[in-house]
Amino acid sequence: MMPNLEQYQAAVGKCPVCGRIPTWFNHVPLTAYCWGTEANEHAECRRIVPSPLQPYCEASAKTRWVRAKA
Repeated sequence: MMPNLEQYQAAVGKCPVCGRIPTWFNHVPLTAYCWGTEANEHAECRRIVPSPLQPYCEASAKTRWVRAKA
């Protein structure tokens, strides 16, 4: 059975910049993205969904949020 959105969100946690729970997941390996809110945008932050929820490959169980360089 495939995990649902809430399970992916729990696995990656909140964005370290704005504290929002990510709603955008994309790419291979599956990655969570956050850009803040429309009223309070920030540079892209992303985190690879950790194993065992990662559907595409083995990923560390200890992935971390990464902030894109401006």
